[in-house]
Amino acid sequence: MKALKIAGVVSLCDVGGDLKSLRSKLLGGDVSTIGLIDGGVMIVDANGQQHGKPYNQLASLVAHTAVYGIALIVGADDANDEFDDVPGKYLALLSCGDQEDAAH
Repeated sequence: MKALKIAGVVSLCDVGGDLKSLRSKLLGGDVSTIGLIDGGVMIVDANGQQHGKPYNQLASLVAHTAVYGIALIVGADDANDEFDDVPGKYLALLSCGDQEDAAH
């Protein structure tokens, strides 16, 4: 499935729909989900701040809560209780480019 990866730069990536695949894209660790509007789900490192991961400004703005480290946005397939492709409305974040450049 397609996921939007927010980690310094915003990119589209392919991931499996299971938690094992999502953990590998987040470089291991426990993951936590944050429900977004319009069927989006953000998947983050549940202990990112404690593990010293950097503050993710763009992901935090989207989620309306502090996010540390890599974030993935996927869709929710409520009928099958699984994850699905990132909803189209979030693809606009691809135009945000490099977060580091935007901060300066």
